[in-house]
Amino acid sequence: MLLKDIAVKLEEGAHPGAAKCLPQILDRVQDGIIAVDADGCIFYLNPAYTRILNVEPRKIIGRHIQDVEPGSLLAQVLVSHESAEDDTRMVASLNRYVSTRVFPLFEGETFTGAAALFRDVTELHDLNSEMEKMTSIVGEYSKQLMNLSTIRSMGIITQDRAYLNTLDQAAVVAQTDVPVLIRGENGVGKEVLANYIHQCSARKDFPLITVNCAAIPAELLESELFGYEEGSFTGALKGGMKGKFELADKGTIFLDEIGDMPLTMQSKLLRVVQSGELEKVGRQKNLKVDARIIAATNQPLDQLIEKKLFRQDLYFRLNTFTLQIPSLRERPGDVILLADHFVKYFNHKYRKSMRLSADAYARLQHQSWPGNVRQLQGCVERAVILEEERLLFDAPSQPSSSLSPPQPETLLPAGSLNELLWAYEDQLLRQALSESGGSRGKAIERLGLSRRTFYRKCAEHGLSREAKC
Repeated sequence: MLLKDIAVKLEEGAHPGAAKCLPQILDRVQDGIIAVDADGCIFYLNPAYTRILNVEPRKIIGRHIQDVEPGSLLAQVLVSHESAEDDTRMVASLNRYVSTRVFPLFEGETFTGAAALFRDVTELHDLNSEMEKMTSIVGEYSKQLMNLSTIRSMGIITQDRAYLNTLDQAAVVAQTDVPVLIRGENGVGKEVLANYIHQCSARKDFPLITVNCAAIPAELLESELFGYEEGSFTGALKGGMKGKFELADKGTIFLDEIGDMPLTMQSKLLRVVQSGELEKVGRQKNLKVDARIIAATNQPLDQLIEKKLFRQDLYFRLNTFTLQIPSLRERPGDVILLADHFVKYFNHKYRKSMRLSADAYARLQHQSWPGNVRQLQGCVERAVILEEERLLFDAPSQPSSSLSPPQPETLLPAGSLNELLWAYEDQLLRQALSESGGSRGKAIERLGLSRRTFYRKCAEHGLSREAKC
């Protein structure tokens, strides 16, 4: 059957010129068109079809569709007599994507063949692929910007590649509920990183509870962590007490200095990690809690395991994901950033206008900073309060064990007599407060000063906040 004949059949009852014009119209359509008769023999191709599929009409006109396109939709419609479509498929031989729509042809009730429309959608497919890639990239950048915003809002200052990589890993693991073990020296900011993980997680709207395992006496640690029921022991509060785990329900609990936890408590903690249930002191039935656990230590837990001071099974549970925070001496480039940040912060806090010299920046980078960020922060605060740049470098890395005067050979290089006396006075005040457990009264008695003189000198040396009752 010729296309002209089909056109006549389709246009019966229409304008007489319609059938004559239809072939011309079809020849100018941008979609490829192919038509087969009821036996599957190809009898029409429009120019667009030959262009899209790169075929010559003379080579396929009169051939069976199965010889040209085995298993094609046209062949299927010849059997089903129902329309079919294929949104997008790859023509490997042409390296092009095409969409296909096939519909049957009828003369009255008689099936006479089928026609297919082919559209080259390669550019559209490529555009969609690019859009998907861009969407993915935008989503990733949005996530990174959100994480960066969280980093900045929490005061995390770094340009160190290793630390940035740690933060990237932290943001990823934050999306899970697996336990995290944070390693790092004292003062590097393990609690800050734990808070960052919490803020990046789905638990951020629930509590973050921090427990310093080294600061709580062993006999009190169980009740602090798990709580107790009313009347469970002499002196128990009326109504009992919620433990840290219960307070952290649906949120996060941060167990700092986990290496200092007694062995007896480690076994009870292991049960919580494994089952999510805890034994509240005085309670007959275990309590179910949903708290994400983040632990931190500055100790080599593997060595503690060898010494039987830390449970290996607990270590394996907590060590599902480990994050290592590099020390400040390992990222000297951060020293300047941190110093600038702290100077601005304390300038604002104390209404000062201190600025660091180029020489100060150079010397800061060559300090070892054994106390890491915490030590740097303390030194900057002290220097800002007293507006003395040299205090950034004179601060002792470790407190002395007694109030004995410094040896002359350590004093002589320091400077003038007034500077030496001031430094010695500062040392005595700090040691007295430290050895008195922060008690002002005990420090006053130890130094033999009047209360008024003591407070005045503490203010001069920037110790008003360190002196605790």
